[in-house]
Amino acid sequence: MAEGSPETVSRGLRRSGGSFHLVRASGFGPLPKVFEQRAGEFALWRAFEQEGLPVEVIGAPQTPIPIRSMIGLFERCAQVLGDRTFGVDVGFEMAKSWGFGLWGRYGVGAPTFGEAIERYNQTFWAHSRGGRLELVRSGDRWLWRCVARSINASNTQHADHMIGPMLIIAREFLGHNWSPDWVEVSYRRDPDAHLLEDRLQIPVQFGRRGTGMVFTSENLRARRRRNFAEAAGIITLREVAADIV
Repeated sequence: MAEGSPETVSRGLRRSGGSFHLVRASGFGPLPKVFEQRAGEFALWRAFEQEGLPVEVIGAPQTPIPIRSMIGLFERCAQVLGDRTFGVDVGFEMAKSWGFGLWGRYGVGAPTFGEAIERYNQTFWAHSRGGRLELVRSGDRWLWRCVARSINASNTQHADHMIGPMLIIAREFLGHNWSPDWVEVSYRRDPDAHLLEDRLQIPVQFGRRGTGMVFTSENLRARRRRNFAEAAGIITLREVAADIV
């Protein structure tokens, strides 16, 4: 078996005894495609190499990789491009293609938005071991957010990339023109943060506990706008668990 292959990475991480917080390589979503289109193939290979990842994991989305490497790749690609909104752009592209696989389709197949959130919260282990999803009160609103484990590294772009998928899931129930009153991100406001706000056209609160957005109780009761399960096939929890195994 080739050194650095996806199988070798996966096997080596299993031997580590759980010392890594892991996420599936599918969590990159369209990052390799978007970055290669903007910077070229050599730059893509170089970025993966600098983060200690074999480029072959692009074709092996089930491969577990360290969350630190995932975050580092997002940050490195944005730096190479000089693009403050690279992360959120990747997130919106991921949302278009349902880049979270069976797990993503399982959640959005719920009859109401609140039940979809509950599915995602309870099964986040199917996507990542590096944090949690939670629904908490925020004044008269409900805040759905992803709280990542601290890795003592910059995570601006990786945090931003979660906004798109959360927003597109919400719009499956609330309509394509719906937007939250505000979104939250875990990092402190930076000098170029206005570029993110301009891109989203949604107020952003910085330095919060995680990345998320707010909803009303009425939003959570909303029913799915289209028969997503019929179009994509009904996904069960058993299938999600089997996919992980």
